[in-house]
Amino acid sequence: MSHTNAAKDYSAEDRMVRDYQIDSYASRQLALWALAHLGDRTTPEAYERLVVSLGRTAPDCAINKVYRDLVSIGVSYRSEAVERMFERFRIEGERMYPISSRLAA
Repeated sequence: MSHTNAAKDYSAEDRMVRDYQIDSYASRQLALWALAHLGDRTTPEAYERLVVSLGRTAPDCAINKVYRDLVSIGVSYRSEAVERMFERFRIEGERMYPISSRLAA
């Protein structure tokens, strides 16, 4: 069975759950990456929860939040660099949650 046919075997709900898992993973990794720069300027657990919550509903908001926080402490990343980091983490998440494995409902 080809990858395209395998994707058709999953319901919209399965794909939605997978996207939620991937976005959660990518957002969590982005938060941890940002925390490596922020150090003790914030509470790690709260910051991670905030970024993950934003990333689950609107990844662009999580990316923008991290970007603004890094700029506010003088880290000179461009917004595109933060977006690329999120995309890198999202690709890692796609490997962790492949469409070929059956998701539990």
